[in-house]
Amino acid sequence: MKLTIRLFSTLFFMAFFLPTFGQGIAPNNFIIQPYVGGPNLKTWSYNAIQLGQTTDHDGYSVNAKGFGHFGVTTELAISERIGLGIDGIYSPFERTIIDSSSNETKVFTENKLRIIARIYIHFNVENPSWDLYLSGGIGANILFTSLKRNGVNENYNAYYKGNTKFPLLNTPFPVSGRFCFGGRYYFSHYVGINFEAGIGGPPFSFGLSFRL
Repeated sequence: MKLTIRLFSTLFFMAFFLPTFGQGIAPNNFIIQPYVGGPNLKTWSYNAIQLGQTTDHDGYSVNAKGFGHFGVTTELAISERIGLGIDGIYSPFERTIIDSSSNETKVFTENKLRIIARIYIHFNVENPSWDLYLSGGIGANILFTSLKRNGVNENYNAYYKGNTKFPLLNTPFPVSGRFCFGGRYYFSHYVGINFEAGIGGPPFSFGLSFRL
């Protein structure tokens, strides 16, 4: 954690205080970025708890699945250094619990949607095809849930039980946040690719960038 804080502090200093050269962004540019990201840490963490076992000592078979993250980010540049935008991040997740003693199967769906207001601080870069930035923000954390028991829809909240051993599996806090380092490379004035690495949402993401 200390290393992460030092890294982002150094990046912030580089973005905000180094002299200006060429810029990949200009005031009033509007940017749209669809992307995919991963891994899905909730899926990874849930399966890690099972220690690679398909069946625990109580006779329950447990499995979780959920592919990465899907998102769309927007930004409106208000200067060559600062932009404001919205990030929508969708994370699918499903966990299946099978009771071998009663042949009962429960399938819990817990899909998450984050809607985050973000600020962008852009680096000074020499090549105008590149746009490098730091970004952070805060927003809503929305969970869409359902439960099927032996294929029949049931009340999710009636069956849900908090996990005291691993809080990540509990009902999520209604507020979400994101802090990340990102970059865009434009093949033309309008179209490019983007990447981000950060915390809150996907650890890594890649996609397209449309500059209008």
